[in-house]
Amino acid sequence: MNYNDYEFLVIIPARGGSKGIPKKNLRKIAGKSLVGHAISFAQKLEINKTIFVSTDCNEITDEAIRYGEKPPFKRPEEISQDLSTDSELIEHAVIECEKFYNKKFDFVLMFQPTSPVREARDILRCLDAVINKYDSAWTVSKVDLSLNPLKQLKVNGKKLHYYDEEKGHQVGARQVLEQTYLRNGVCYAWKASELKKHNFNILLPNTCPIEVTSPCVDIDNKTDLKRAEALL
Repeated sequence: MNYNDYEFLVIIPARGGSKGIPKKNLRKIAGKSLVGHAISFAQKLEINKTIFVSTDCNEITDEAIRYGEKPPFKRPEEISQDLSTDSELIEHAVIECEKFYNKKFDFVLMFQPTSPVREARDILRCLDAVINKYDSAWTVSKVDLSLNPLKQLKVNGKKLHYYDEEKGHQVGARQVLEQTYLRNGVCYAWKASELKKHNFNILLPNTCPIEVTSPCVDIDNKTDLKRAEALL
């Protein structure tokens, strides 16, 4: 398949705020910052691409420039908060990049810097899915059945309750539990036209799961940092 027949926008979301690990996107593992890993990976992809680091932070802007990708504009503060959504940053990135670069993108990719362990084969599987059949594709990892939502509990009024009040009491053997999956941040891929059609709702009706079977890690804490460095 000739990926150069299409225009790809590669979004690397990297806001400055982070409560778990301060300035997480600038933390270095294997000698390179998390945002640097994402940029370097995107640059190596043999597709017709525009790389956009979506950030509200001057330090991250400077880091992107060090890797040869100067963001032409910043992400607005109002969509860079703890409760801001992926839909908001993607809508901003797509609309503003199409204006700035005076082009229409066929497909949109997103690589989260906090998932630095990724392989090109999984990204190409996402691309093939959205080019040939699906409106979007997300990389996912299997969740161990012991962590299935039906086995989870919540505390309400200092008392234990099933997380799923309706079905929690039905849980028996692990073998009867439905397999669930966790999005791992390695790659998201969308048809740009479908994102616009559905108001940038990132889980489009026709979304393909791309299961990643090799080790990967979504960094939330210092233990995850150590594990990611070991994998890299």
